[in-house]
Amino acid sequence: MKSDILLLRLALAEQALKAPKTREHIEALRSRFDAAALRGDKLHQQEEARFDLYASRNKEKALALRRRIGSCSASRAMLASCSKRRSR
Repeated sequence: MKSDILLLRLALAEQALKAPKTREHIEALRSRFDAAALRGDKLHQQEEARFDLYASRNKEKALALRRRIGSCSASRAMLASCSKRRSR
């Protein structure tokens, strides 16, 4: 079994080349991202956003996911900054 990141790269390359297994790999990725969402796993959300934008061509979903990721990153940075100030 390939990692999600490697499978995404493969699917995007296949899509560009119009390879026969493209659809199979895109469907496998969609299943993996759906399963991760059900588990609450957010580890590969950047890859999911890229998948939504390029492989699924779902710009709205990709943008919404990137905004969520961005707000989480901003929240983590803010928490880290607050922690540093408290420890001084």
